[in-house]
Amino acid sequence: MAARIKAIETTYAGVTFRSRLEARWAVFMDAVMINWEYEPERVQLPGGGTYLPDFRTEAGAYIEVKGAEDTLAK
Repeated sequence: MAARIKAIETTYAGVTFRSRLEARWAVFMDAVMINWEYEPERVQLPGGGTYLPDFRTEAGAYIEVKGAEDTLAK
């Protein structure tokens, strides 16, 4: 069974992120002057379900942050 790493909740710019990786992406977007919102709304999927993306930019793009592929999984 693959090892599972627990995300570490992190606060940046008054927003509590579910993981440090998400917070790092917020820092990056601020550095390159991309306005963002964290988990602003659920998105309706074509198949009928919904999904909660990590970020929405001022331009309306949704961004989902994922870590590196689990190299321990076989």
